[in-house]
Amino acid sequence: IDGGNVADSYLAIVGDDDAGLLIEGLTFRNFRGSLNGAAVKLVLDVGTSDAALYQIRYSRFLNNTANQVVDMSGAQLRFVDNLVANNTLVGAAIRTAVYAKYTYDANTGVVANNNTIAANTGGSGLVVDSASQISSRITEIADNIIWGNGGTDLQVTDLGLLNPSLISYNLYGTHAGLPLTADNISANPQFINAAANNFGLLVTSPAINSGAPIQLNGFP
Repeated sequence: IDGGNVADSYLAIVGDDDAGLLIEGLTFRNFRGSLNGAAVKLVLDVGTSDAALYQIRYSRFLNNTANQVVDMSGAQLRFVDNLVANNTLVGAAIRTAVYAKYTYDANTGVVANNNTIAANTGGSGLVVDSASQISSRITEIADNIIWGNGGTDLQVTDLGLLNPSLISYNLYGTHAGLPLTADNISANPQFINAAANNFGLLVTSPAINSGAPIQLNGFP
């Protein structure tokens, strides 16, 4: 799906109550969201149902310009096996390539696994924000490559004992928020040619054979 670099071009899907939303196997490029909006947005707008499930998987987000490239907010958020790269982040609000935010009183849990989020300019890579909400669901952030973004690569805010999380086996450049365990590696992933959107790995990459032996939510 090509936004044609048209001003204020974006895709927004708003769900209510127990809605289930799925984006799978699509490429989004050349969208130009507003200064305070996202290129692609999935949000729970009405109700606080903890059954709502929003998923984006096996998709690519390339060469977009927006405040956030992907903005997700709901009860169960799944962002798995995606490429988000070479986008430009602008605006006054939270500038990040991928923004996952807990919804008020919805017992939110986030799964962000097996993604490459890299070479996005002007802001962070991945931000997971509990928005001061309390949840019993475990948020899992695992087996991602988050590298070379214009701000903090991996930022996890307000998660703690009241919001359980498992952050493991990620390769990243910089991070903020919760301390990371030793299985998370800060190292250059050695992409083949990031400028040309080739995010395959050189044979010398430290990311090869460094993934989790098992994921809480299972391998896709």
